Amino acid sequence: MTTEITRLICGAGIIDTDIKLKENGRYINQYRTWRAMIRQAYGANIKNRRVEGLTVCDDWFYFSKYKAWFDANKKERFYVSRDLKIPGNKHYSPETCVFVPYAWGRLFPNGRKELIVKEMQRCRVEYADDKKFMRLVDSILDRYQ
Repeated sequence: MTTEITRLICGAGIIDTDIKLKENGRYINQYRTWRAMIRQAYGANIKNRRVEGLTVCDDWFYFSKYKAWFDANKKERFYVSRDLKIPGNKHYSPETCVFVPYAWGRLFPNGRKELIVKEMQRCRVEYADDKKFMRLVDSILDRYQ
């Protein structure tokens, strides 16, 4: 790892590592999600993807620190959410973000209570051994029951 700043993303995100950002011609997941987060918070409002008032914690301005969190918490077929743990949250940080199943991406925008409860009950069975994830599922169930 190098301490030299390789590149800035949107004038805010700092690529502070010399790891390969591409594998087989595609950016690695850690970089894609970090770059999208930085762009959503600090980039130009291209295709209405910027969220007004969105912020990123100081540590996560550095790709290496975000990547370390990502690698320690990643689950297969899951993505990073900033507002399921804390509804309406506009701050990306290790305390506010959580990995959730891809299926949830379509579940919450439509807000159909019965579908959300059914999915949370399914997750209680499938991920029963993951106590941290069960706390999130229980908190979501509490909101919708």
